[in-house]
Amino acid sequence: MELLQNKTTDIRRKIRRRLSQEISTYLIVLGISLVFSFGHFGLPPVIYLIYLLIASGVLIGALSYKSRQLRSINLPGTLREALTYLIEKVDSTMKVYMATYMLMITGSIVILEIFVLIKHSEKTLSVALAVAGGLAGIAICYWCGKHYLERILGKHKTRLVACLNELNAL
Repeated sequence: MELLQNKTTDIRRKIRRRLSQEISTYLIVLGISLVFSFGHFGLPPVIYLIYLLIASGVLIGALSYKSRQLRSINLPGTLREALTYLIEKVDSTMKVYMATYMLMITGSIVILEIFVLIKHSEKTLSVALAVAGGLAGIAICYWCGKHYLERILGKHKTRLVACLNELNAL
């Protein structure tokens, strides 16, 4: 029983550490974007930069909230209840991460598509190709995002489920 509790604590710590790494990554990307945006002062770059700041802030805020939530939760009574609760929290974290990530990607692509439409509105083929490319980009980002989340958080969820199954077998 104590072994399962130690495993659960270890998994929880690894998830929090991973979320912290993800937040750091987005902060670095945001910093790089800000550095490279200097010198590009026009309406489109400014609009895109403002959107990127807002979307990144939402994503970082959501990950920070979920990380704090995992750190500060008081696990309910029995080990079985605690494992079930943690599995739900990890699943919720994955859903929130995916939703905010897709919001950021989709919004970025929509803004870029609008800029293409404004600049090349008379070129139907260019606009059609840009829209098709944007939709393909969204689909690829969704697929990649899902697999990425399964790799970084899904494995911890699987370990928690294995612990719960182990407990149920006792």
